[in-house]
Amino acid sequence: MSNPAVLSLASLDAADDVGYRFEIEDNIGEAIHVHYKEMRLDLTVQEFDQIAGRMEKAIDQIVGVEGFSCRDFDPVHLVGLSGLLADLEKITYDEVFLADLLVDTYDEKGQEVLRPLAESRVLKALHGIAAENDRRKQVNYYDAGLLRRQTNSERLAYNLRQVREHGYPAGKQLITLFDNQNRIYDGQHRAACLYFLYGNQKVKVRRMWFRNFVPLQEQEKGSKTEYFPLDDRICIQGIGKMREISIDLSALFTDRSEWKAVWKRGSDV
Repeated sequence: MSNPAVLSLASLDAADDVGYRFEIEDNIGEAIHVHYKEMRLDLTVQEFDQIAGRMEKAIDQIVGVEGFSCRDFDPVHLVGLSGLLADLEKITYDEVFLADLLVDTYDEKGQEVLRPLAESRVLKALHGIAAENDRRKQVNYYDAGLLRRQTNSERLAYNLRQVREHGYPAGKQLITLFDNQNRIYDGQHRAACLYFLYGNQKVKVRRMWFRNFVPLQEQEKGSKTEYFPLDDRICIQGIGKMREISIDLSALFTDRSEWKAVWKRGSDV
């Protein structure tokens, strides 16, 4: 049976400075393919779920901060956080008025600036002024019915429906702030939907506190690369405050007898 479609679940294509291919594909009806440089790893859905679950546990243990769990975060946001997790000191919870929250947007010259939530591109879109939100480059989730990623407007409609039907917070996925700043690092859609529906109310937020925190956009690009081996399976490496956790995939399996790896040359792996 040939697979009816191939869905890209995750990819580094949007990162210009990576220099190699990393992509996870769902070959519906066949397997999950993990592409890394010139290697392709074929996994069943069950094997992929097993790897993902054990990676979550490994990351939770490596971070080792009370209150941190991968499952409490939006997966896309968690990828963005990965470079800072090695410096996470604590997590606290607070209540903040929606009007006091800040979001990233662009001024009339196209420069990125911080503005109050009331001036958010997402809130503007909820009021029918959708141009800025529609052209924003962002990672959206798949629509299972359409077999494609949501558009920006579809994602916003989904978030509005979720807040209306399930309230806030739904589970433990809270609006996330860093240190004592009120800039939203995750949860702008939820915050804008709450503001749109209920006005300026106090909401529960998560604050993540980091050692010597410096916003990523202010960090020096020429920082020295550092390498911290933890054992023969796991290491942390990075440049400046950016960190990557590398895990030996084989260490996450109890039974490796059915592993299959495919190596090819060219772009059609």
